[in-house]
Amino acid sequence: MGQSTPKVNLRYCITWLTEEADLDTMQNHRLIQLMIDDLAIVADDESVIDLLDRSTWGDRDFSKSEAIIWNEIAPRAAHQQRVENLVQTAGFLGQTHVEEARRSARANIHCIFYRDFKIWALDSLRKEDAAKKEKEKRRRQRQQQQRQQQSQQSPSAQPSQQSPSTHQPQQSSARPKSRKQHKRQKVEKKKRLKMLSQWIDWKVDEIDEARESLGETKMKEIVATLSRDKKISTEENEAKVEQFKSAAEKPHERTIDSKHLADITCWMDGLIVASYLTKTNGAWDFLMAEIKHRRINRPNKIERGAKNKVKKTVQIKEWTDLKEAELVTLIKVHEQARLLREENKVFSKLEEIKYLKPLSQKMKQWMPKQLEVYKKRKGLST
Repeated sequence: MGQSTPKVNLRYCITWLTEEADLDTMQNHRLIQLMIDDLAIVADDESVIDLLDRSTWGDRDFSKSEAIIWNEIAPRAAHQQRVENLVQTAGFLGQTHVEEARRSARANIHCIFYRDFKIWALDSLRKEDAAKKEKEKRRRQRQQQQRQQQSQQSPSAQPSQQSPSTHQPQQSSARPKSRKQHKRQKVEKKKRLKMLSQWIDWKVDEIDEARESLGETKMKEIVATLSRDKKISTEENEAKVEQFKSAAEKPHERTIDSKHLADITCWMDGLIVASYLTKTNGAWDFLMAEIKHRRINRPNKIERGAKNKVKKTVQIKEWTDLKEAELVTLIKVHEQARLLREENKVFSKLEEIKYLKPLSQKMKQWMPKQLEVYKKRKGLST
């Protein structure tokens, strides 16, 4: 195919797009009425006039129409993709079962702050990686040049002073090729938190500067324009605004809603959190009842010791010789086989089994105790 640039007949395209439009409706539009005089001049003039390029204006002044385009038309056109992103984000956040006002607030935060942050942070770190790579490349080049200079200055490097029998070919100083490094794909850990804090500070400063430059009157006009056709429930929005204000003024108190106090099993499908079954929480009797119900045999010996260190073999004569954590491990081994046999779930490691299904009546009575442990660990109060 050729490399010729396609040509577009704008007059034909505009005629085709507007041939079925209602002329009266278009002329009575608010923006058209504000720009009608300038549009008439542009339409009648034979030369090319770009309302956004002042060099094409000549001795005429189209600053009024230019301001309308930048302040009322361009933002709406550029905002369409962000609106689509906002709708998708709001739908995703709806899965968290929050109400409309809070969902919209979170979607705004995600689209205004977080989406652009990820692009900026990833681009910044990639530039840092490229700079480090270039610095390392220059360092290696300097080292190679220094080695070459030293070899040239050394007497032993002269061919006339070397014996043919002892002469060894000079080995290449080039480093072996390393495995190809891929571009950074995400920002992680402390670096991410630090950059996010910096990004939010920048954005808040930009918003404050923009508000101050526009003035209070202009800000109210912009808010009124953007809020004219909003879909959010006005009643719920006002109620949430008042709720947010009252919550910001009172001291923070960690509580748990009373409707969640009835039973923690609704959160975990009736499962037991394995990490809660400890000596401190008084889990011995519950564990022994579960082991008896599952018909788990007592081991004759067991290995004890810290992770990644030499294990010590200990003889087991009674169940009381075992610790609660070791009883949990025995139950996990049985649970691993049960999940594969009954539910066709595969767990290659015991560490992957975080929850246990209670089979004995005694272990099922652990549920109220589990809720107390959960509240204590989370620092929640009723």
